[in-house]
Amino acid sequence: MSLSDDQWFQDSLPARNGGLGVRRVSSPASSVFLASAAGTRQLQDQLLGRRTGIDKDDDFDQCLTG
Repeated sequence: MSLSDDQWFQDSLPARNGGLGVRRVSSPASSVFLASAAGTRQLQDQLLGRRTGIDKDDDFDQCLTG
């Protein structure tokens, strides 16, 4: 099922404005991914055999600080 632009706009309005309060998943997607990655960092290190504090993931660290 696909929605027209007008239907999507109506559904994305807050309930107090007559909508369903549905949000686009693309908006918070990168933030949600980074939060998930940061929250599971220790488990990732264990699974990948990285030694905490010794093996660096510069790309990941840059995303957290950027």
